[in-house]
Amino acid sequence: MFVEVTGPARDLHSGNFGRTVHEPMTDLVSILGKLVAPDGTILVPGVEDMISPADTEEKYMAIIHFPTICG
Repeated sequence: MFVEVTGPARDLHSGNFGRTVHEPMTDLVSILGKLVAPDGTILVPGVEDMISPADTEEKYMAIIHFPTICG
């Protein structure tokens, strides 16, 4: 999969163009946010088929709680 997000050729400051021009970084974050569900399920068709089943150690790692910034 390849995604390319482009924007204007020059810097556009919000004072002149605020909310009238899409911000490429915001658009990219929006796209990335649609690839995985909140529960971690991959939403891209076919990706799960490319991943081998978890072995015993990987299954064990899945039950360990790793603290994150978000909780």
